[in-house]
Amino acid sequence: MGSILISLIAAMSFIAWNLDLNQNTFITLCNYFCAPEIDCKAPILGSENWKICAANLAKQTLAHKNFKVKLRYKPLLALEDGENDSQYGPSQPFTSGIILNTGTQYQVQIQPFQPIRAYLFHQDSTGQITVLTPGKFLIPDHKVTFPGYDASYKVTNNNGTEHLYILLLPNRSHPLLDTIIVRLRNNVKHSEATNSLLSLLNKALANRCLHINYTVQPSQLATSN
Repeated sequence: MGSILISLIAAMSFIAWNLDLNQNTFITLCNYFCAPEIDCKAPILGSENWKICAANLAKQTLAHKNFKVKLRYKPLLALEDGENDSQYGPSQPFTSGIILNTGTQYQVQIQPFQPIRAYLFHQDSTGQITVLTPGKFLIPDHKVTFPGYDASYKVTNNNGTEHLYILLLPNRSHPLLDTIIVRLRNNVKHSEATNSLLSLLNKALANRCLHINYTVQPSQLATSN
């Protein structure tokens, strides 16, 4: 391995001399070709490897111009003994900062302009985070409704501010994010995985992911008998 590295540096020195590269450019090239590959599956949160892996993930995250997102909700009008018998109002636009009553149903529709993997995360008012969609493949110009055309997410009884995060990435593996999701779904190092995901969403990817927050308040409806 040492002889290979020496040969590589010698070759780069020869190229730098022939192309008349300055010192800074030479160092940049050397770091790119000679630095060891970083394992992004489980870097320690806040470490240098973590920062590099998170920055690389941010670079891959699609900007909002590459997809369309629509959120709609249906307010609960009448609460019956059976959930399927409850009555809901017409579909309305769901925007960040909205106030929703418990029992409200909502859907997320995504239309990408290139092949992507869609990730949806929900954080309730207690800080608990749920993976709603762990990287579903979507084809260009095709509208997909989450959790399904005839299904809905439901606002629960946790009063306070809740958050939705929508993240779109190229259709390939993303070790840092994929490992965190596996740990969350399998309840392995759950607290550590939660902190890692929230750090990604609220810091490294804050300007790349779509973040919607809303306030939950108790419904005043009584169950019909």
